Amino acid sequence: MTKTKLIPLEELYEKNTIGVKLVEQTRSYQTALAGEKIEKKISRTKYLKVCCSCGKPYESHKYNSYACSYRCRQNMKCRRKRC
Repeated sequence: MTKTKLIPLEELYEKNTIGVKLVEQTRSYQTALAGEKIEKKISRTKYLKVCCSCGKPYESHKYNSYACSYRCRQNMKCRRKRC
């Protein structure tokens, strides 16, 4: 049996990112005291990534994700424990 090298999670986060997309949105809410409506422009970041377990592309709002679903994430955790 060959010994495999564990890749640190930080390196997994960097290597599986394909692209970054900024989405412009407006957020509106009402103040409690005056009752006036406030709208602010915000930009959200979406990351296009490749799943480290199955290889499918997926979009994520988080930088520190490495799996496309709960099942793939559990498979990766189990593999990391075995090594």
